Amino acid sequence: MKLLLIILTMLFVSITKLNAQILEEDIELQTNGISVEYENKFQENIDIFLAVLSDFGVTDAIKPIIIEISYEDRQGYIAIRAKYKHEDIFARGTEYYNHNLSSKYFGDGISVGLIDHIFTALTRYKRTVATDGLDFNQDISDLTNIIRLTNNEGNWVNFYSYNYAQSGYYRFNYYNHVLLNHNNERYTIETVNFRALSEFKYFVIGAASGLDGKKSGNYYLRRFFQLDDE
Repeated sequence: MKLLLIILTMLFVSITKLNAQILEEDIELQTNGISVEYENKFQENIDIFLAVLSDFGVTDAIKPIIIEISYEDRQGYIAIRAKYKHEDIFARGTEYYNHNLSSKYFGDGISVGLIDHIFTALTRYKRTVATDGLDFNQDISDLTNIIRLTNNEGNWVNFYSYNYAQSGYYRFNYYNHVLLNHNNERYTIETVNFRALSEFKYFVIGAASGLDGKKSGNYYLRRFFQLDDE
């Protein structure tokens, strides 16, 4: 009986951890250059962003989250800053682990399933804030979307996307590059297969070194996503 209780307790803890949700108190909104009216609208609609993350079952390992909105001279960005814990996000048997494994035939790279889910949540969030009855604020829609994942060493990588309307739907599409910060050095890295990124949510990473044998940004991107540790 005691053994059964231990097993049930462990199972409950595992299920609770699996279904742990990101809550509004896990999110901080930071704004620069937008009116109080729109700052309030972004704050009031964070539940839309959270609901989509919850629908996708996005792990709470990425919290705390900062939503940063910056706007100047009629252009700006909205950035989601989150934690990157490789061992939690790509734990064996999880959706992202399986997607990463099944996408290997494209070449060395990393699943952006998590990134895709966050961009989807961000797109829904932006559309809600931008919509007021029949009016639609195009300036909000035109904000560049950024997702920044930061690991325990303080290194980070930015993914980028933009929104567009098509056949009555409001969608997003990726830019073909990421910006990596490794030990305060910046590297702009393009995927070598944009179709794999845009259609199959997989970022294919190129050669780790150039013809001169020097390490490229790809080498450090591989290290960030722990590709050589798998």
